[in-house]
Amino acid sequence: MYILKPNKQRGQVAIGFSAVVVAMCIAEIVVYLWQYYLIDAFRNGSVGMDDLNVSDIVIRIVAITGLVFFLVSNIVFILWFRRAYYNIHELSPVALKYADSMAVGGWFIPVGNFFIPFQIMKDIWRSTMNVLGGNTKFPHPAALIFVWWLCYILYCLNGYIAPITASLLSNDPADKYKYQVLLLAIGSMIGVFSFIAQIVLIRKYALLEIEMQQTIEQSEDSIFAINPTAYME
Repeated sequence: MYILKPNKQRGQVAIGFSAVVVAMCIAEIVVYLWQYYLIDAFRNGSVGMDDLNVSDIVIRIVAITGLVFFLVSNIVFILWFRRAYYNIHELSPVALKYADSMAVGGWFIPVGNFFIPFQIMKDIWRSTMNVLGGNTKFPHPAALIFVWWLCYILYCLNGYIAPITASLLSNDPADKYKYQVLLLAIGSMIGVFSFIAQIVLIRKYALLEIEMQQTIEQSEDSIFAINPTAYME
C-alpha cells in the first residue's frame, strides 16, 4: 500500500518565501542602480562622499537581508522538493534516476549540485506525466525548468562573476566599481526570473498532485492507496 505524504502546505510556504526573495531582488536592483547613478554624480561633483557612504550602508543592509531570505527560501523549497520526489517514487511504476534522499543531498555535493537538482526536477515532472498516462492539461514545462535552473545558477555565481568581469572591463577603480554595481543589478534581475519560475513550477505541480489524487481514486483497479487527507493540509 502506497500512502502519499502531504505536500500542499510545504508548497505554499515555499511559494511565499520565493515571493519574498523576488521582492528582495527587486530591492537590490533599485539600490544598485541608485549607487550606479551616485558614482557618476560623485565624479561630476553633484554629490559628496557622504552620499556614497550612505548608499554603501543601504546596499549592505539590503544584501544581508536578501541573503537571509534566500537561505530560508532554499530550505523550505528543498523540503517541498524532497517530499515531491518521495511521493513520485512511491507512485512511479519505473525506477527514477536518483534515490529520493538525493532531492536534499544533491544540493550539497560539490560539482554535482550544478546539475543533480535540475535532473531531479525533470525526473519529478517526467515521472508524474507517466503516472498520469499523459491525461493532463499541463504539458511538461521543459523550457521553464531550464530557465529556472540556469537563472538560479547565474544568480548564485554572480557575486563572483561581477567583480571578475568588472576588472576585465576597466582598470580604472571608479569605472571598475561602477561596472561591478551594474553587473550585480543584472544578477539580481536574473534572480527575479529564477524565483518567479520557481513559483510557477510549484503552483503547476500542485495542480498535477491533485490530478494524481483524482486519477488514483477514480481507478477501481488501481494498486495504489492514497491518504485521503494528504492534499488537504
